[in-house]
Amino acid sequence: MEIGSYCGKSAVFIGEACKKNNAVLFSLDHHRGSEEQQPGQEYFDPDFLDDQTGLIDTLPFFRRTLLDFGLEDTVIPIIGHSETVGRNWQTPLGLLFTLLKFIQTKIFFSPEIRQIENRQNKN
Repeated sequence: MEIGSYCGKSAVFIGEACKKNNAVLFSLDHHRGSEEQQPGQEYFDPDFLDDQTGLIDTLPFFRRTLLDFGLEDTVIPIIGHSETVGRNWQTPLGLLFTLLKFIQTKIFFSPEIRQIENRQNKN
């Protein structure tokens, strides 16, 4: 499981390893960008702004990356907030990849990740 995929660069590297080992990568992201990527902020990129909703939307870029690298059957996008998915995740994971993107999203090792790992250890 990858937490925070943005446009898919890390998913390509991990996904390639999964592909070679006949595994899949679940890649979780809300695709609405972090605080500093919002309009008027330091890392805002207008290419990610959905004109119809006025919200950041990196999902089309992520999906294009998977297509470009032939990983659509290997990397499985999960769209949502980690808190929600973490509370409801039931699938045991063979190996948990936690990509903490300190600079981009300021996410630290969260209780939701521990919930997933604890649930996995009980199975």
